[in-house]
This record gives sequence, C-alpha cells and structure tokens, in this order.
Amino acid sequence: MISASSAYAAGATGNGILIAVIDTNTDPDHPDLTGRIVSASFDVNAATRGADDVDSEGHGTLVTGVIAANKNDIAGHGISFEADILAIRADRPGSCQETGDDGGCKFRDADLARAIDAAISNGARIINLSLGGEPDTDPSLENAIRRATAAGVLVVVSAGNEAAPAAPNEDDPSITDPATGISPTEPANIAGAAGTLGRVVAVGSIDLNGVISDFSNRAGNGEGLNGSANTKNYYILAPGEGVLTTGPDDDVIFPDQPTCSPGQSSNCNDDDDIGDYYRVNGTSFAAPYVSGALALMLDVFPNLAPEDALAALLDSAQDYVDNNPDLIRGEAAGVGVDAVSGVGILDLAAAFAPQGATSFTIDGKVQSTALAIAPAEGAFGDWASQPGALGELVFTDKFNRAYRFDAAAILPKGEARIADFDQRADSMAGQAHAFRQGPVTFSWHQAAFRDNPAIPYDEAPPAQFTAQYLFAGGGVEFGRGFGAKSLAPETSLINEAGARTGFSDGGWARYSHDVGNMSFEIFSSDDEDLAVSGIGLSRIQRDWGWRAQLSNIQDDRTALGGYVQSRFGGEDRSKLSAYALEGAWRPLNKLRLSAGMEAASVDLPGVDTSNVWTSRWSIGADTITAIGSLGLVIAQPRRAETGTLNFEGVTGLDETFNFITRTINAPLTPSGREINYEARWGFRLPGHINAGFTAALSTQPNHVEDADAASVYWFSLSKNW
Repeated sequence: MISASSAYAAGATGNGILIAVIDTNTDPDHPDLTGRIVSASFDVNAATRGADDVDSEGHGTLVTGVIAANKNDIAGHGISFEADILAIRADRPGSCQETGDDGGCKFRDADLARAIDAAISNGARIINLSLGGEPDTDPSLENAIRRATAAGVLVVVSAGNEAAPAAPNEDDPSITDPATGISPTEPANIAGAAGTLGRVVAVGSIDLNGVISDFSNRAGNGEGLNGSANTKNYYILAPGEGVLTTGPDDDVIFPDQPTCSPGQSSNCNDDDDIGDYYRVNGTSFAAPYVSGALALMLDVFPNLAPEDALAALLDSAQDYVDNNPDLIRGEAAGVGVDAVSGVGILDLAAAFAPQGATSFTIDGKVQSTALAIAPAEGAFGDWASQPGALGELVFTDKFNRAYRFDAAAILPKGEARIADFDQRADSMAGQAHAFRQGPVTFSWHQAAFRDNPAIPYDEAPPAQFTAQYLFAGGGVEFGRGFGAKSLAPETSLINEAGARTGFSDGGWARYSHDVGNMSFEIFSSDDEDLAVSGIGLSRIQRDWGWRAQLSNIQDDRTALGGYVQSRFGGEDRSKLSAYALEGAWRPLNKLRLSAGMEAASVDLPGVDTSNVWTSRWSIGADTITAIGSLGLVIAQPRRAETGTLNFEGVTGLDETFNFITRTINAPLTPSGREINYEARWGFRLPGHINAGFTAALSTQPNHVEDADAASVYWFSLSKNW
C-alpha cells in the first residue's frame, strides 16, 4: 500500500538507524525481534514498578514489530527490518492493570519527557510516540519534543483514535454532541508548530482500501490548546487497520490457558520460543510505518537533513481526495493539503524518487539535469549513455539527495532524419529554367509556394541557382542552394545531421584552375550556421575521375549534428579539419560506379576533448536498362570513431557523506553505426510522364545500436511543360 518495495530496490533496510520506541515495553525475546532491540533499552519507572506490572496487551511489542520485525522465513517483516530499536518503557506504574471504562496503560507527561531526553542522549535518530491524550496546560512534554527536534531527532506521533461523528447525547437526545477527533491529540497537535523545526509529524490511519479510518483523528486546522494552524501540513496517512505485527507471548495474554500438546493448535499456549502475531487497528500502528519509512530514507540518503527526510515524505504523499463531506469535520478532503487528510497517504515510491529541480555538479558548476536529457543525434550519437560517460555521475534533487544518473534508461535514442516530404514536393512542383551561352551556364529553380492563410506574412522560399563560367584552363562556379557537384553519391530521403541538404539556402563558390593534367580547386560555402572552406585537387576524364580535398568545417549550431556542450550548459559547436577522397568510374557505357570517404579531426570549443576523429563514406552504382534508370547508394553518415571528453564530476559520497569529485574521461564514440541504403528507379509512362520510385532504409539511426530501423518511400509523377 505504501510502495515500500521501491525503497528496498534502492537498498534501503534501515540498517544503522536507531529508533526510540517510547511505549509500554517491547519483548526482546520475540523470535522476529531478535537482534533488533539494543541493550540500552530501559524503563523510566523501573524503580517503582512491581514485578507483576506487565502490559498484557503488548502495545510496545506490537508497535516495534511494524517498524523492525526481522526479514526472515518466520512471518512478515517490519518496514525497516534492519533498524535498531531503543525500547523505553514509560507507562505509569500499575496503569496497565487498571480495568473499567478508564482502564489501560497511561502515560504521565513528566515520564514521557524523561524518556525523550533519554532517547536524545542515547543517539536516537527517530522517536516513535504511538500514544496521546487530550491537550492540557502542562508544557513539559511539548518542550521535551522541541528539545529532541533541536538535537536533530525526528518525532513521529500517532494522531489519535478519538474520531466520532456528531450524535445525539445519550442522556438527552435533544442535544447533539459535537464530533470528536477533528484534529490530532496531544502531543501530535504540535506537528508543524513553532520550535519543532519541521521535524515532527502526526500520523492518521487508513484501512486496507486506502480509506481514512473512522476512528482516526483528522488533520485539523490547529484546533485545540497548543495547536498550530500548520498541523495539516505535517499530518500524513499510513495503514492502521488490519496490520499484522509481532505481539506479546500468548502466556501473557492468556495466562490461564494450558500449554499446547503435540498436534494441538487452538485453545492452548504454544512454546515461548514460537512467535505470536496479531492483527491490530489504530493510529498507534500507522505511526510506526512513518517511523520506519524515515529510517529507510536516512539509510539510503545519509547526508539528508532530518527535516528534509520528513519533507520528502510529506511532499511526495499521494493526495487523498474525497468529494463527499467528511463525517468528522463536515468538509470534503479536497485536492492538495486539507484539514481532513493533511498531505495525503505515505508513498515511498514517490518519496524515494527525485523531487523538484535536479542538477549535476560538473567542473565545479551546478548544471540542470534537464540540459543533459537530449536525444542521441549526429556523429556522437548516444555517447552520453555509454559506459564511462554521464552514467558515472550522480545528480541531486531539491533535498540534496544523490542519485545515480541512469543515462542508458533516460536519454532518448532520437529518430531517423527523414527528409521533409513537403519540401521535396514543393521543389518538384516548382519552376526550373536553364540556358547556356558560350562559356556561361546559368540554371535557376523556384520551389512552389503553399499559401497558408494561418501565416499571412509567410514568404516564398528563396530561389536557388547555379552559375558557371569556363575559361581556358579553369572555371568559376557559384550559386545558392543545390551545392557544387560531387563525385561521391548521396542519399536523398535520409538527411545527415549537421550537413547541408539538397534544399539548403546557403551560398557557395568554387574556383578551379588546371595544373598540368590535374585541376586545383578552392571552394567555400556558408549556410546559416554552417560554413565550409577548403582546397582540392582533381582529375576528371570522360569515363573516370577523382578528387582529393582538404576542408575546414565550422558548425556554430551543433556538435557534428548532435549534443555535447549543451549537456553541460554550454553551446553546441564544432570545428573539423576534414580529409576527403572521392571518385567515379564508368566501366561500361551505361554503368557508373562512385564512392567517397572522409576522415576528420574534430575540435569541440568550450569543452576539454582529445583525439576526436570521425569518418563518413558512401558507395553507389547507377545504370540505364530497358525498364528505366536504376540506382543504389549505401552510405554511412559522419560518425565519431575515437575521442574522449574530459571533465570533473560528482560521482558519489565518501564515508563522511561528502560528495566525491573525480575526473571522468568519457568516450565520445556511439554504440552503433548508422548505415543508410537507398534504391532508385526512374521510368517513363505514356504521355511523356516521368515516374520515379525511391526506397530508403536506415539501420541503427543516430549510430544507436539498439535503435529501431527506419524505412521511407517516395513515389513521384512529373511532366514538363
């Protein structure tokens, strides 16, 4: 009901956390409590208590079992099954033997104050008070609780079992007695009060269906002496009905019953070394759930301030909403904190999850984890989720709790970069013109413009053009869009991250001059935040050709099409020194083979990297047959092959619970290798209609090994006028 398995999955057991149970005593010989009760346990009234003064109901043992019953093969276990229990008996001597309407164990404020002080001096981290009564004018108990909170101790108090709806008076039916239990009893009523430092919580009860118990005192609005208007903010609900727990030996509860004979299991008392278990009801048994939950919290997050441990439970509580008027308070338990249910129901799954804004500490600076949650993309792909990268870090939430960053589970794999079909369609539906006059060639293309009424000032896409002037021994080319012709084949339906596409709007230029039987080239292009410049050497013949290039590429928008610096609060940028070789060969009249490859050294401004190299390549073939033109391209987009990112990051806690910072050398290589395949078929239909079909497959998109492959198809019909 409270999702405790989430805490156990995080390694929480309560180990090493001392919880003081101030109650009616705890049986240390119960087999399910063996080893849980520390030797410092004692009775504040031992000097005046008679030998026959025992708690026959075993209230303290019942409470202790909910907190710390051992995890073994005997029965169920306590919520914090490895916590240590300081059992302090504090009931008034002889009160447990009293009978009648006012019978049962009772506590004096002075005795409880002494017990609380003893818990403080013995190093208790949590005090459980499954007790309470009507508020009085004696401040000694409240002051003792304030001393505990000042010492850093968390105090958990049951809200009380006095709830009853308004009803006719038994003696005079004409009079209606008011509802009782509209707010917690003393000392739970000081939860949230001044001087408690946010370290006291009142606990109400829910049944096994998650409904607030009829008997449970409500959260209240600070009604009653010593009350506080803040009580409802420090009131939480936990299971308090049908709770299975350890109890007193049956010899104590049924002293006149005979010992069981072999095979007998009812109407008799078992051997003393056999544990006894009971199902119990009351806020007394809801409070220890919260005490144990706090022990789990302090166990897993040892650097957590006590008030933050409690706040983590309160802030993450499951909201209790009932639109029907409450039988006790006459008002609904609305959304959010209310006077009926306080903050809601204890929920350890939510409590142990990060809360509020989360952040890393990298290179001494606090960075939001939201920046790191970028998809795998570009040449570096899913580097951030690979072993040795961001998964080495811990991040903290608003309570400064440390969590391991599960990068592999959190970071998205990204999606294949499918070409924009609307853009392609507009381009094919546009107008194209070309002419040649002597050494001058000029071609021009205007994509179709879709008038969208929702965008009244939308502009038509800019025209693309190419101009060429040839002279003896060389030539000049320039243009916008398209790009200078390349010998290497390229895919058209799957774009490469961080690279120009055939629909780019940037300008470019190329100058070439013959040097012997080869041609020397200078080229440059600028497309928004992507600039390329370089030199090349080529030789182009009728049936074959090759080109070697050295280029500098500067991307001021991405880290090779992906995210590196932005994961650390910076701006993604990249610079490449690329070495490329491409060629084409026509071994048969109608068959053309082509290929290209590139290796590049990479610099990522703003971060410390070393030995970053990338590769990209493509191969292709196209031919003319009786059924039309056929083409095939196989290409790997730019991918990081080597490289390391170096940074200082917080990776854990040391033995004194201080954060550990160390240098992380994160590999920048992705887990997979994206390979794109594209097949093309062009043919003629009657009426001088051109038809084209293109199919592409992208495997391991974004260089992510376990990413789903993506396929895309394009069919076109066109006619020229």
